[in-house]
Formats: sequence, structure tokens, C-alpha cells
Amino acid sequence: MRACQLHTYEDNQHAAIVVNPATGMQSGHQPDPLRLLPDSARCRVDVRRWTLPLAFAAILVMGCGHTEPFITGDYGAVGPYSASGAQAGRLTLSGGGPGRWLADGRGILYRNYRNCFAVLPAGGGSAIWERCESREHVIRDSSYWTETPALAPDGRLIYTECVGRKDWPHPVGFHCELWLSDSATGLLVRRKLFTLYHDVVGVPTVGPDEVNMVGEVVWSGQDEFVARGQNLSPSGTTTDLRLVRGTITATGASLGAISGTERARVWSLVGNTPRIVFTRDALTLESASITGSGAQVLVTLAGINGRSIQDISCPGSKCLILTQETTPAREVLSSLWIVDLSDNSVLPLRTFSAEIIAAQWSPVSTDLLTTQLVPFPSYRTALFLIRGLLP
Repeated sequence: MRACQLHTYEDNQHAAIVVNPATGMQSGHQPDPLRLLPDSARCRVDVRRWTLPLAFAAILVMGCGHTEPFITGDYGAVGPYSASGAQAGRLTLSGGGPGRWLADGRGILYRNYRNCFAVLPAGGGSAIWERCESREHVIRDSSYWTETPALAPDGRLIYTECVGRKDWPHPVGFHCELWLSDSATGLLVRRKLFTLYHDVVGVPTVGPDEVNMVGEVVWSGQDEFVARGQNLSPSGTTTDLRLVRGTITATGASLGAISGTERARVWSLVGNTPRIVFTRDALTLESASITGSGAQVLVTLAGINGRSIQDISCPGSKCLILTQETTPAREVLSSLWIVDLSDNSVLPLRTFSAEIIAAQWSPVSTDLLTTQLVPFPSYRTALFLIRGLLP
């Protein structure tokens, strides 16, 4: 029985993972996300180490306080990929959050397990950019984490930061802010856009119906972004309130509710348009505009085994929908669907025997980026690039 080698990357180090092409099992019995595919459709790729271009390195060391365009460069594609059949390569060994495509489709932004923001080339390989918290007293004395990074084409980075005491239960005593930074500088060069979660000895500073946390921030214009507005309580419970439209000003940012999106929990902008596709329950897709024209129901997916929508990605007139369900035998199944917004038709694409928590369609190609929970030796997230599956 022949075994294939998959070379993968995490934190500028290479690791070899042996994959049995017949069973799809990797060393350590980590499940292959494509083990439902026939053997002929499998491909194991060599994720090559890329060299940071001198021009881009110059951008990273410029600390002059202004924003430089974020240029991912032409790094080529991971290969070899054949001309037919669905194929996958694992991009990271572990990560701290779902991966998201950059606007130009030539890079992947994610938060790794060290709480750093990193960008991988679109085809995989070594990180070409990384930013971490460097304040020693924060790292040493505090509970600290970051969320919802969003990198604009001009190099500006939006992210959420929360800092609290290690000896207090989360989130009591924590303070969270939405920050704007410059990709050409460290995270210390930044300005606060919006005050998020704060409490006074466990008593929240805002009411339960007010936004004090955001999720899935996406740039929607030069100085505008869309996010999922939430309320975080001192008990640690997060409630989805509505989608919000953020406007960056000279002194911070303002957040305004998007009409008709109350309780929206998963959403996506439709390409470069002001249209949003979202769901507020398990399986019904709705559409609204960030200008506030109200919502309309598009379609409801078939329900079985507690199936629910986990992610939505709409790079154009078609949306990729990720659902998840648990069988009576307690097996987690993740399914991909295509919804055509021109007629709201639904096309079942493929079901995986894997716990996929995010699936993003490239804005410039048919490449698919997935984030999967890998259960061995402990639950961690891993990013996968899949080609030849999307239409």
C-alpha cells in the first residue's frame, strides 16, 4: 500500500504528514477532510516555502505612521494539481480562528494559535506577514486574545482585542476594544475605533440589547465595514443582536443597525455590492442591503438530524453554504451547497465526514478555503485548500 507525503506549514516550520491514499487517514489517525472522495480524486501536494520579496519587506519596516497598500505579490500556485478531480492540501497544522480570503484573492488571513495575525499565499506556503502582541506585561500578566481580523486592500487592519485578569473568570474584569492598525507597522501603532465589552466588578456597562462585541468584520468601502453586532454578558454568554454598519471617522467609528437583520448569526456580503445574504435561524437564507432596505426570504434548506447553517460565502451571483449535522450514530457531517441568487435554486455539492466550521469561496477563482476541527491529539483548527470542487 503506497503512502503519499503532504508537506504542510505552520509558523515558518515544515512538518511531514503521512496520508494513506486508500483510507484517507493521516499519521496519528487524524481524519482526512476528503475521505468521502474516491481515491482517484485525491492529491497530496508539496506546500513550498516562499521567499519574502524585498519590496514587501521594505513595506513591513516602514514605521512612518501612514498606510501602505498591502501587496501579496505573485507567488504562483501550490502544485502539482491535475486538471480534473477535487484535490486538497492542508495549509496549517493548527490555527486559532477561521481563515478568510483577502479581497484580491491572493492571500489568506487568519489568527494562529499564538494569537497572531498571519497571511499565507493563496496557494499555501510560508507566512508572508505576521503581527503579534509584543507588550510583555500584557503577555505575562493578562488573559489576552484577539478576534475578527479584517485586512483592507490599502493595508489597514481592523481587529478586536480583549484583555483581562488571569485570576478572574472570563469575561469579568475584561475590557475589549475595536482597533485600527497599519499592516506596515506593529500592533502598537494603532488607534481605538470603538469601546466594546467593559464591566465594573461583574456589572456590565451597557444593557443586554446594546452592542458591546462584534464578529466577522468585513470591509465594505474605503472607510466602512460590516460586522455582526453582539452583546457579551459577564456570564460569558454572547447574544447575536443584528448586523451593523461601521463608519470610520477621525475620532473613532460609529456603528449603525442594518434594518431587517435582527438576530443574524451567519452572513456574507455579495461580492462588491451592498447586498447581504444571512440567516437568523437554522436553515432559512434571507437577503438585505447595508443601506437598510429591509430583508426578504430567499430559500430554506432541507432539514435533517438538526442540520444548521455554519457559514455563507457569496463572491458573486452564487453563494456557497456550509451546513453541519450530527447523525443518530453521533457522526458529524459537513455539507456544501450552492445557492444561485438569480433564481434561488439550491444545488447539493458534497458531504464530508469531518467537522468543518468555515468554508470560503475565493473572490477570484473556484478555490475553496475550509477551516476544520482536527480532533487528534486535541481539538485544533486547520486550514485546507480544495480545488476542483466548486463550479
